[in-house]
Amino acid sequence: PLLRRLKSLLLNNNRICRIAENIEESLPQLETIVMTSNNMQELKDLDPLKTIQSLRYLSLLRNPVTNKPHYRLYVIHKLPQIRVLDFQRVKQREREAAKRMFSSKKGQEAETKGKKKQRRLSLEVLQLVQDQHPASLSNNLQETLLLSRLLSLMHVPWMKYRDWKCC
Repeated sequence: PLLRRLKSLLLNNNRICRIAENIEESLPQLETIVMTSNNMQELKDLDPLKTIQSLRYLSLLRNPVTNKPHYRLYVIHKLPQIRVLDFQRVKQREREAAKRMFSSKKGQEAETKGKKKQRRLSLEVLQLVQDQHPASLSNNLQETLLLSRLLSLMHVPWMKYRDWKCC
């Protein structure tokens, strides 16, 4: 639904692992998102936020993504309009560092490498599970959790919501 007057979202302590691609269509005036203690894993999972031009304040503290190398610079690069990230004001020198890092050839390669790696992994898992149920594919808890996360990001014909929960 279209929520024109909504300016803040407080989504603390959930198991959110992805953001809808077209979020700006439903929340055109969104200025603040606080998503502390969720399950955002990869930097590319934050890309849908770049379409929200009114976003000024973002907090992702206690999400696994905050432990990724260059997390803060990546977010500043993708969301140039952001003023406060993780309750710390974005400084001009951080903006310049993000611009330098991601405008260089090495930074652009690192950005596209992460996207290609995720796409390749998703395709491999999809091919692997087309004929089998995922419970028969995993040998340990770590593999099961990884498979569950990957499958939650894709549509597999035999997968139903009651069988698998997000992250």
